Amino acid sequence: MPPKPKITKEMVLESAFQIVREHGIDAMNVREIGTRMNCSTQPIFRIYDKMDSLKTELLIYIKEYFYAYLLKYNEEDHYFFNIGLSYIKFAIEEKNLFFSLFLTGDGEKISLKRFMESDTNKKIYEAMAQTMSIDTARAELLFYNMWIYSHGIAVMMVTERLTLGDQEIKEMLTMAYCSFLNCIKNGVDLDAGTTTI
Repeated sequence: MPPKPKITKEMVLESAFQIVREHGIDAMNVREIGTRMNCSTQPIFRIYDKMDSLKTELLIYIKEYFYAYLLKYNEEDHYFFNIGLSYIKFAIEEKNLFFSLFLTGDGEKISLKRFMESDTNKKIYEAMAQTMSIDTARAELLFYNMWIYSHGIAVMMVTERLTLGDQEIKEMLTMAYCSFLNCIKNGVDLDAGTTTI
């Protein structure tokens, strides 16, 4: 009799990921993972003795997929614009993954400072500073405001409060981007937090 295939952590995470992707985070449990992998729950519990451990690693796994998704849509000339656009596309195309990362109580709660200092975000606004010939503080401010704006559109789209076509989204992002950039380049006193326009 041939030996049973070894169940690995990667196999468990990928199965859990596919369940969340197709049915949402609430559908993901050890029994469902076992069914998908054609095994009992026992080998899964040998790898993850607690559901919380599995969920924590799964959210990291989903986050890595999310960042890879964002980066594949980018061109240097329109770096942040494309990230905003791909963020919204991710919400539309990967609704259940977006919910699991950004719209459930399970997501990681971090301060604004920690969010802005994450390696991925730092790379984005540092690249923006070089591309647009602005200092890093202004690029960081632009990044933050555009992220909040893009997130608002994404949430309204994914919760079906708003229906927009690709062209409308591009026009909205362009207008916001130009407005924020103009304000940040010309009219915002970063120390006082006020505008001179």
